[in-house]
Amino acid sequence: MKDSTNNNRILIVDDDKAITEIIVKWLKKKYKGIQIDYTNDPNIALEMTSVTEYQLVIADIMMDELDGFEMVKRLNGSVQTIIYISGDEEMLNKVVENDIISTAMKPLEMKSLMEQVETKLRFADMLTDMYQNIKQIKNIIIQRKKNGWY
Repeated sequence: MKDSTNNNRILIVDDDKAITEIIVKWLKKKYKGIQIDYTNDPNIALEMTSVTEYQLVIADIMMDELDGFEMVKRLNGSVQTIIYISGDEEMLNKVVENDIISTAMKPLEMKSLMEQVETKLRFADMLTDMYQNIKQIKNIIIQRKKNGWY
């Protein structure tokens, strides 16, 4: 079972430790109430996402052991939103061609990345609220059926 005690969690996955540290530092400064987890190994990221629910994953595309595309595929939709980062402009164009809109080019423009994070977190919150509302409506319908209202 996934830990969802704090649904405001971000996971950063980049095999470049310096990039990871910079992103973590900026996020911790801007988002004091959000848990920031990070790893330099995409396989460990997969393990982390299997036990913890993340609102957002920021993932490098080009990593040695497992590229960001394959890692995200293996998440099987368990993460609500993704921002891809890469130093390869051609790779980012591939991302945009596949309708994956959120990308950031290395070297990172931190203000732009933080704006994308803000947008993605708002979107993830809206999805969470929507799922909770659907669950409540479903429970009301079930209860009314039990009471013979339908």
